[in-house]
Amino acid sequence: MKNIRIFGDSVLKGVTYVDGGYHICKDKIKIESSDFCNFSKMGATTETALQIIDRKIDRCDENTIAVLEFGGNDCNYDWSKISDEPDKKYDCTVIPEKYTENFNNAVKKLKAKGATVIISSLMPISANKFMNFISNGLSYSNILKWLGEVEALSRWQSYYNDLALSVAKENGCMLLPLRENMEKYDYEELLCADGIHPTEEGHKVIHRFLENYLLSLI
Repeated sequence: MKNIRIFGDSVLKGVTYVDGGYHICKDKIKIESSDFCNFSKMGATTETALQIIDRKIDRCDENTIAVLEFGGNDCNYDWSKISDEPDKKYDCTVIPEKYTENFNNAVKKLKAKGATVIISSLMPISANKFMNFISNGLSYSNILKWLGEVEALSRWQSYYNDLALSVAKENGCMLLPLRENMEKYDYEELLCADGIHPTEEGHKVIHRFLENYLLSLI
């Protein structure tokens, strides 16, 4: 029996955004014939990933498949500060160089235990929905001034996706093409009003895709 360990953020945690609040969706990831644990955490970055892996590393061994899905929170900004002073320079939560370093370290920790590591590409976002969400109660025009254009949000998140793919390639990890699978659909319809969290239906699509992918390996 294979051990399946999921390390991710709210996307693989199953978080959805409805009526101004966050909820865990009803649909759950189910991997038959495996010892399955989902250690995903809402708001997690690669910094969080290292902490969680350190706590859970004893539950990983050469019989383990570990899925890593991080980046959406790493590339986020403090939008209230940007709204207040849009002419300043700001760093995101985890800058690209540190993101890559953290991700590499997470992979190495798991590989040192003998685990097979799979890196997930990032769930695509809706720039327009996300812009409306982050500017709610703040200055839309100031945030837009700092960004230059709304689509900059998608390009920046896509850059972090490229970094995740580079980490996978550098470490010889398998890739879970989550982003590519979601782009086969009208994925904006599968995103909540915040533009980043999947709807209940979106999570069903993700979960079935992940289940089929992992079941093909065990």
